Amino acid sequence: MLRLRWTRLSGPVPLFLSQLTNINFLDLSFNNLIGSITPELAKLAKLGALHLDRNKLTGTIPKSFETFIENVPGFYLSHN
Repeated sequence: MLRLRWTRLSGPVPLFLSQLTNINFLDLSFNNLIGSITPELAKLAKLGALHLDRNKLTGTIPKSFETFIENVPGFYLSHN
């Protein structure tokens, strides 16, 4: 579990997060993340929740997230 909400993170979603292969919960909500969602996050097979809401993300959801969205009930992207 990695909860980094309300921590004033800024810039793009960090690429190193996709290397956390055993993570099951990732909360980056309520920060100032910008840019697009990194497609590599969809490779986190054990992830049961991904909170990216309340940031400043732009663009479309990467194709790699098509099956990810079906398998991860806690996928939040609102208010970007």
